[in-house]
Amino acid sequence: MIHPLSRSLRLSAILFAVSLSAGALGCGGEKKGEEAPAAAAPAAPGAPAAGGVVETQNGLLEFEANIKWEAVAPDWAAKRPAWQAAVKAATSPNAVAAQLLALETSMGWPGVQESWKTRRAGWVTEIGAAKTQAEVARLLIELETSTKWEVVADAWKTTRPTWMAKLQAAK
Repeated sequence: MIHPLSRSLRLSAILFAVSLSAGALGCGGEKKGEEAPAAAAPAAPGAPAAGGVVETQNGLLEFEANIKWEAVAPDWAAKRPAWQAAVKAATSPNAVAAQLLALETSMGWPGVQESWKTRRAGWVTEIGAAKTQAEVARLLIELETSTKWEVVADAWKTTRPTWMAKLQAAK
């Protein structure tokens, strides 16, 4: 029997793949900071989302916006608009977790600490089992903590403490 969370995670991944194949792709030539502000901005703080996922949605979008292009796969620019839409549309912790996994998968090994190679398999398992916003927030913080400073924007060092506090407070 397939665990219901596994089914939900697979469904989120399928919906993401369908959105990509359905033409929800951007032109792929823009730089991260150059698209329309609404496309890169996190959901408005306090915006309603079923399942209490606003903090993790915003945290995931903010973290991704601070990752340099060199740290992600070449096709991320094309996938990014659909990914952002999927994060904003997520209504459960499991759906946000699926998008966290999609981001992590797009990041190359050079962008993460060496220890991530041994931790990743367990982290992926925990992503599939995440049931609460607090669990997803913890997994997002873990990925961020394993990400090398040189692959994030310089401004991230200033933004990070507030970002971290919001995620640590997620229930």
